[in-house]
Amino acid sequence: MSLCRRTTTSRVSRLVHPSAPLPICPPMKIAPPKDLLDAYYTRVLGVAYQVLGDAALAEQATETCFERLLRLSPASAVPVWRVTLDVLHSYLLRGLAVEPLASDAAGWQASLMDGLAELEPEERIVLLLSYHERLDHEQLAEVLGCTPRQARQDVARARSRLIDVLRLRDAMR
Repeated sequence: MSLCRRTTTSRVSRLVHPSAPLPICPPMKIAPPKDLLDAYYTRVLGVAYQVLGDAALAEQATETCFERLLRLSPASAVPVWRVTLDVLHSYLLRGLAVEPLASDAAGWQASLMDGLAELEPEERIVLLLSYHERLDHEQLAEVLGCTPRQARQDVARARSRLIDVLRLRDAMR
């Protein structure tokens, strides 16, 4: 049995339910290896669900991430998100993502989540890491394997596309 199954089923289903609003998470500084699972599991699972669109795939991807991370013993958030990005890209390249379900949340959270669901997975990743996980441009650049300037441009491009999607959705109402 994998070490990543320490989270209860009810907790997982609550976190990955499509109508659940995305909580704002404070940036993580340093996570000792023994606390790695506790510090990042639900956060990685949430990002994986938003990118892959399926709870079972997200849980499987999260387990794969932590199997790799436990071998690395990272001391900061950047390697955690770098490994997560690599695993999610491998899932996407194999066609293991599904179309995210429309949110049944109310208000602006529903609009935001539905708008995120319409973006490309790479755009979702950039926005989630930048805004939800609060990675600065330097950290995001390290995760993405690019320069801070390119990371800033990627965030701006994804944010612009999300704004366009949200405007189009509002205009169609």
